[in-house]
Amino acid sequence: MKLRPVDLVRLLNSSPLGQVIDERTLYRQRMRAGDRFCMGRRVDLLAYVAWLVGERHPEGRQRRARRSETVSSDAVRQMLRAQQYRCALSGRQLTPDSASLDHIVAISRGGEHRIENAQVLHKDVNRAKGAMGNEEFLALCREVVAWANRRVPTAKPEGSQTCAK
Repeated sequence: MKLRPVDLVRLLNSSPLGQVIDERTLYRQRMRAGDRFCMGRRVDLLAYVAWLVGERHPEGRQRRARRSETVSSDAVRQMLRAQQYRCALSGRQLTPDSASLDHIVAISRGGEHRIENAQVLHKDVNRAKGAMGNEEFLALCREVVAWANRRVPTAKPEGSQTCAK
């Protein structure tokens, strides 16, 4: 059964238990789960229940606890050296104020918090990338550049004349 999020909240809260979820909580869960139980703007009730069970299961909690230990500051420093202190996508020079750790496959899309799924980006690039994957983001950047090149007339060199003498 696929429901709109607002209808799912109403359905779950109509039980004898009273209010069990609000729209904000469902939204946060949807962001964390990625596409695991959402199909566009609809929530698959059975997939949502399966996801909740997986989240609540003790084995799942242990997995999440271990995840935070998989990215150490030493590993990030080593990654920075390997990237020559440059953004992995734009090549911009990184400083302590501009560097930002990014998940190549976003956590919200099923990626893991592991060093193999991490890269250091310039914070502006990371903000623009959001939850997109690298290839998806680069494709978007190419589209933007192609459109901008079509829309912006080429500048004429200074001193050039447009009228015939």
